[in-house]
Amino acid sequence: MNDEKELYDVNVEATAISTILKHPEFLLSAEMLKPNHFHEVENGCILWCVQELYKRGIDNIDALNIINIANENKAVSNVLKKKGVNLTEFIDLSKYVARDTIEEFMVAVKQIVTLSYKRDLSKLLLGLNNSCYNSENTLEDLDKLINSGFTKLDNSYILRQDVSSFSDKVDDLWSEVLKERNNYGFGIPTIFPYLTEHGLVHEKGELMLVCAKRKE
Repeated sequence: MNDEKELYDVNVEATAISTILKHPEFLLSAEMLKPNHFHEVENGCILWCVQELYKRGIDNIDALNIINIANENKAVSNVLKKKGVNLTEFIDLSKYVARDTIEEFMVAVKQIVTLSYKRDLSKLLLGLNNSCYNSENTLEDLDKLINSGFTKLDNSYILRQDVSSFSDKVDDLWSEVLKERNNYGFGIPTIFPYLTEHGLVHEKGELMLVCAKRKE
């Protein structure tokens, strides 16, 4: 008999949330992590609050800021109140659990996303199994249920683990730009010196159409 407890880990969730509270900038490396990926809903609500604060340029994550931003979302505010989350105490205790490196944080993030995917996959397969015993379902009905179910599941997750952030690529991109620099700025000079001298250049793959009035 499978144990549902195998599909969530409260310690890993605590590690991720604690780290985000201390280092909200780590969110830039964890775009795959969504509030609904947490088994403990209050953790997902806190993640949402920190994400919203950081989007607005606020990196001072304290109880007051979290409460203020939570009040903008009735569902989030209700969950935190219903669960009786003491944010001041939560943040104080998080200092002892938080990680200080991206690498340690990402280990927790990937584990949370993996377990969430397994839970959703388990629910999907259970639903499909029940549909098989519904005598009213035709072959076409089952095919639609399978395709729509797996499409929705895959669209809810970033399954690639090697997605690079812009900051990881910016130096290489800038180097490529500098390679194209010449006496005329950036771009490939045209075969018409007069036009090139006046700033007309083009890029690889571009089609340039030159028109002129017919000489009478």
